[in-house]
Amino acid sequence: MPMNWKAGGLLLGLVFFLAVLLVKPIGVSTQFVILNGILGDAVHAELVTQTEDGYTSTNAYLAKSGGKYA
Repeated sequence: MPMNWKAGGLLLGLVFFLAVLLVKPIGVSTQFVILNGILGDAVHAELVTQTEDGYTSTNAYLAKSGGKYA
């Protein structure tokens, strides 16, 4: 059963709210990347790892900018 536009809008709003809540606003597109990284790490624990300098990822996009997205 496809999701109707109201439920989709509420889900999108919830995802945006969680992204802003977890990481202070630094840009809408970046918020979704960071939230995806958080959710991805919850499912696949090796996705994000902590280093002496901060964090890195096995995903090249999350690892860019010195691991800021990870």
